[in-house]
Amino acid sequence: MSEISATNPRQSQAVATAATPSAAAEIFDQGYRSYDGPRLGVTAAARSVYKVSIQRALGLRRKFRYKIVPMITVGIAYVPAIIFVGLAALLGDFAEGLVVEYAGYFAMLSVVNLLFSAFVAPELMNSDRQNGMYGLYMASPLNQASYLLAKAAALMTVLVLVTSLPALLLLAGYLLTGLGPSGLSILTTVGKILLSGLVVSLYFSLVGMAISSITKRQSFASAGIVLFFLVSSIVSGALLDLDNASPLLGLLALLQIPLDLVARIFNEPIEQISAVSTFSTLAVWLGICLVSLATIVFSYRRLEVTK
Repeated sequence: MSEISATNPRQSQAVATAATPSAAAEIFDQGYRSYDGPRLGVTAAARSVYKVSIQRALGLRRKFRYKIVPMITVGIAYVPAIIFVGLAALLGDFAEGLVVEYAGYFAMLSVVNLLFSAFVAPELMNSDRQNGMYGLYMASPLNQASYLLAKAAALMTVLVLVTSLPALLLLAGYLLTGLGPSGLSILTTVGKILLSGLVVSLYFSLVGMAISSITKRQSFASAGIVLFFLVSSIVSGALLDLDNASPLLGLLALLQIPLDLVARIFNEPIEQISAVSTFSTLAVWLGICLVSLATIVFSYRRLEVTK
């Protein structure tokens, strides 16, 4: 045995293996097998991103700290509507001077819009790039266009939930207490509320996504969104205080642009830019949306995808 080991190690190993009755050969298959399950395509993949994004925006299936901002914003959005409906129910016709109109309620929700665009948009956009999920999404049937469309739809849906739905709740309460419209005016008011929600949610969604697409850091994106709206409002107010200031300077208050359009939909223009034509306000709203959309597309086209 020692001579065999010295002259031919392989023969020695074979003899030792044969002498051990418990030894058994094993074969491991390390090959790859193609997926043969159902292929649902781009629509199903986009629907999945849309669903997950809404859950993430609302803090569902996440730790409690992620639910704080959604809970605060929902409270800000719905509690005033409940209070106004309660006043209308208690005071009846005497509550007309105490309750808010629909355009005024949308103006009250500007804080909600700012909070969601500043905290939820970066959460939806930046997290996928930080944790590598974006590369996995791009390895699926999704492309950049369908991915961004699903994200925008999710953010708009959440904003509609905290803008249009509270206003519809306010309308329902006014109808029950006799302070609301009657006849066909009910349908007209519902249409105005839905249109207003679309104007506001599209504007804040695109601006929030645009600023979030510029940087990977969520904190930088949130701060940028807040500064974008607040600084523009401060500059606009300072310029309007100057002698012989043009009313067009009110259009620099970018936080007020969608709210002014909502007020015009309800025939209640905001005093700060009421002297400006509806066409000018609409042009600025459309321009901001288009610039934001171009920024999103340009930023993601330059983004390196690691799969």
